[in-house]
Amino acid sequence: VIDDTLFLYLIGLKKEFKENETIMIGPPPMKWSRNIQSLESKDVFILDYYRGEINLKKYSINKRYRTVIPIVRICSQGVHTNPDGTKFKGLHLHIYKEGYEDKIAHPISRLGLDDDCSIEDALLALLRYVNVQTLPIIQTSLT
Repeated sequence: VIDDTLFLYLIGLKKEFKENETIMIGPPPMKWSRNIQSLESKDVFILDYYRGEINLKKYSINKRYRTVIPIVRICSQGVHTNPDGTKFKGLHLHIYKEGYEDKIAHPISRLGLDDDCSIEDALLALLRYVNVQTLPIIQTSLT
């Protein structure tokens, strides 16, 4: 468990992918993880990507700290209800909050995106949000 101060510190750290390789985000089904390291500390993060086979529009991008603490996540489908009753349907963003972990959703517009953005745009926006300095080459395929 981390507190909000540590979360802000972790988000603010400059980071880069441990391996400089092209990231593939298609065709479904697809699941992968990539290590991201801090350029300013010994902290290491994990970026997970999942895209299912049944609903081709459904995907999830998750950034974890210490292998088990999800700190930022994008979900493309489904309905999410926040603890205060606010509902999100479709594309939304989860950001770590002390006491709630990643249970609180936010509109994807918080990353400067609209609801019909591409998977590639969502991934790049998430990487910018978490302060990845060198963005990877992304290869997409819808089939």
